[in-house]
Amino acid sequence: MADTESCQKLADWVKNTYCGCSVLYNNAGYARFAPFAEMSLADIKQTVDANLAGLLYLTHAFLPMMIAAKTGHIVNIASLAGHVATAKAAVYAGSKAAVIRFSEGLRHELAQTGVHVTCVMPGPIDTPFLDHADQTGAYRGKVRRYLLTPEATARRILRAVERRQDELTMPRRLHLLSLLYLLLPGSWKRLFAPLLNRK
Repeated sequence: MADTESCQKLADWVKNTYCGCSVLYNNAGYARFAPFAEMSLADIKQTVDANLAGLLYLTHAFLPMMIAAKTGHIVNIASLAGHVATAKAAVYAGSKAAVIRFSEGLRHELAQTGVHVTCVMPGPIDTPFLDHADQTGAYRGKVRRYLLTPEATARRILRAVERRQDELTMPRRLHLLSLLYLLLPGSWKRLFAPLLNRK
């Protein structure tokens, strides 16, 4: 995904084979939960490439055919981590925050084109992603009460596309907690930080 030439070849193949693209799902993701100072440069690059750069490159490659058709839907999978960052996830959260802001800006740019943008911000999903991101194996147990299933997440995303929603956040309780945290003054945020930093 971080190879611009490959992204363009894929877009050209889709256009030639199917005459266009109705929905583009940007769903690749990568994380390695570790303190930033301890992350390898390879992990930092792979996180940014998968979560942000590849999403930008693919969107750039597919967007012209959507604009020309005056229809289409772009779905960018971000994360609730893009709203509230935690220890050991600084790079991941930063990349997902960029996806949220990019989606918002792109939505404004495409407002009169017939192409819509939905940004999805899920909490932790019960997939092998968690096992790869957290090599200790402890994180899954700590967030078990908030874990989303892939099937339920996919159904909600499909409904959001059908309804042309701008944003979709889930689970509701974790989203509300993140909004509450954002409203707290700095001193209170420091007080509650240990509850967030559970990786």
